[in-house]
Amino acid sequence: MTAFYERRRVDTLKAMVPLADDFGWSRAELGAFASSVAKLPPRHNEQWAQVDRWPTLELRGTEHLHRNDGRGTIVVPSHFGGYHWSTTGLLQAGAHVTLLVDARNRAEFDADHDKRLLPRFVAGGEFDAQGFDAFETVESEDPASLWTLSKALKRERCVLMFVDGNSGVEGRLRGRGAVELNFLGRPIWARPGIVALAETSGAAIVTLHTRLAEDTSRAVLEFQPPTPIAEGNRSERHRATMQGLFDDLDRQVRARPDQWEEWWLLPKWWTHAPAPARRRQGVRPPVLTGPALARLRLMPSSLDHWVVPTPAGPAVADLHTDEVFQLADDVLEVFEQAKLRPLVNDWLREQQPRAKWRAALGHALDAGLVTLVRD
Repeated sequence: MTAFYERRRVDTLKAMVPLADDFGWSRAELGAFASSVAKLPPRHNEQWAQVDRWPTLELRGTEHLHRNDGRGTIVVPSHFGGYHWSTTGLLQAGAHVTLLVDARNRAEFDADHDKRLLPRFVAGGEFDAQGFDAFETVESEDPASLWTLSKALKRERCVLMFVDGNSGVEGRLRGRGAVELNFLGRPIWARPGIVALAETSGAAIVTLHTRLAEDTSRAVLEFQPPTPIAEGNRSERHRATMQGLFDDLDRQVRARPDQWEEWWLLPKWWTHAPAPARRRQGVRPPVLTGPALARLRLMPSSLDHWVVPTPAGPAVADLHTDEVFQLADDVLEVFEQAKLRPLVNDWLREQQPRAKWRAALGHALDAGLVTLVRD
């Protein structure tokens, strides 16, 4: 879990740092958010694995699911809050579910849902009415996936497609048919498969909001009124309708950034690589002595620099260039202390031997990791 967590934490920071000014995040808040979000997958997976710990589900808006016109419904959640229980909620609402999932995870989904969902619903008697085909999966990489999903919709099933299941578009490499949208204030590429399927099948698009209580004991699944297809030519319809779906996700993420699990993928969606974080403008006295350091505050020089674990020990990574700097322990400590923004002379007075720490400060300044700002 440690390697997984650290990778997610760094990738999450890569997404959050370019948006720090927009969200008003400090370095401390960025670090806390990234650490919390990186731990969401193992935390939720652990709860999912223990059926007796599943949250109580509160379903709202289920009237939007059942159209009875032979066209089915495309249910669109995101990896937000209590999304793990989207399938469970749909089954409780009496829907038959077809989940679009990548090939890498399909076998795991099938086995996991057989293990967790079947015993729960058989024991409760629900499958007596719904039948054992109430849940199925379709691989997103299958060239015939849209055709298979269309057939499922004609059987009046609910097709589950995640709006942020967008990892097939690898960053600046524009995916075939992708549309350019705005999300969290930046341009991104997104695949319009949800809209294409709705147009082909005539199915309704129903957004699903999933919220998980702080103690994870309760989850609210709220089905929104159907999203209309925008007007215009095919490209305009796809772009405008997908923009509406991402606008909805944008509002959720801004309200609760700590509940969105897919921050780490966001840099892969951006149409252009973000610029490096602005470096803090400071001063560098010719001599690092008491008088020259008076009223100077020690600070990190850039939000792009963060401590990461490596096999050789802690190091500093540059999020923008992906470079990792192995530093002496005392230089690394100077970088850590800079996050506390101390007055330099006050900090040096507490360090022994002072000459050693003055030299470490010089090395950290030379490496561009810290700067001195007049108080």
